Amino acid sequence: MADVFFNTRPQLELCAPQLLRNELIRHRPRIAKQMRKTVAEVTEVLDLLLHRVTLVDPSLISTEVWKEAKTLVKSVDPDDEDYLALALHLGFPLWTGDKKLANALKDHPVRVLTTADVRLLHAAR
Repeated sequence: MADVFFNTRPQLELCAPQLLRNELIRHRPRIAKQMRKTVAEVTEVLDLLLHRVTLVDPSLISTEVWKEAKTLVKSVDPDDEDYLALALHLGFPLWTGDKKLANALKDHPVRVLTTADVRLLHAAR
């Protein structure tokens, strides 16, 4: 995933809810352990990542969109609500590695992309 994120040309235009920053900070120790890196090294990479992503204020999303997102993720993972609400709000595809979420959204108009999908889309350019 990191190769797609950092090396895709032209660069991907990425948006995420503001809560992404706090989630990444909170999970740094676990990410560092999984990557076999120090927390300082992970922090440096996460800072690079966050500079490439436009963080969107959740107050910009309408109540109707929040309700739709909540309904769609309630049986999957309520933690995905902010990401789905943002995708719905912007009309952008949702890039996720969560197969359960992708499957739950297969009959919904929101387009769900896997990392493999993103690679294919940008290889075709």
